[in-house]
Amino acid sequence: MSVNLGAIKPGINAALKAYGAISGTVTDAGGTHHSLENIDVVVSSQSTGFSGYAMTDADGKYTVKGLEAGDNYEVCFTASYASGGSWDPLGYADQCYNNQPISGTQTPVSVALGQTTIGIKAALVRAGAISGMVSDAGSTQHGLSNVQVRVSFSSTGDRKDTWTATDGSWSVKGLAAGDDYQVCFTASYARGGSSDALGYADQCYSSQPADVGHTDTGERGPKSGHDRDQRRASSKGERLGLTEVRHHRRDGLGVAGRSPATP
Repeated sequence: MSVNLGAIKPGINAALKAYGAISGTVTDAGGTHHSLENIDVVVSSQSTGFSGYAMTDADGKYTVKGLEAGDNYEVCFTASYASGGSWDPLGYADQCYNNQPISGTQTPVSVALGQTTIGIKAALVRAGAISGMVSDAGSTQHGLSNVQVRVSFSSTGDRKDTWTATDGSWSVKGLAAGDDYQVCFTASYARGGSSDALGYADQCYSSQPADVGHTDTGERGPKSGHDRDQRRASSKGERLGLTEVRHHRRDGLGVAGRSPATP
């Protein structure tokens, strides 16, 4: 195709084919089935190389669009940021479509071009939570804000991070049952307390030294808005074995992209 200076090249048109989509709702597993907001929904297919991401809205609804036709899409729901439902203080267990565990064999979902595969629902069961306070070691024990708290589950390698609030309180919910959790505290950006000018030493629960495997992420305290959502979408894609999760929106509509997963 050629372009000439001072002239417009007309007629360069395109007729784009319609992709397919997957939609559904996410609720708690209680008798009333309350809608769950902010559930991360990740869709992927090894054979098509397509993946997509969405987040449930206030009614628990989601749609992931822009998917190539295929009969082996996996749809998984992670609840780290879930809100609502009967067990909001405890959080909810992650799962994939048709009540399958994240690490198990998934129930495939089919997608046809020009159509939306509807009714891909999930009812999430309650999980567990860990909470606490972080303070200085002085006699008055002032609460410390902006301390990074990392909860690690040795059995699965999963981990969840949070940051202490102004009063030093923190909570991590949505945890699976287990007896080998480790909780560590990184104080690189801690604020407050009697030794604020000097800083504080990192440690793990029960005054244990922070182990070699526990490293600072380099983030300067809790982020907001776009930055937090970028980390969130990326971490979900990594957990589910995707090389990339490119699009994420707060309106519950996800845009998929070609993103082959590595074996």
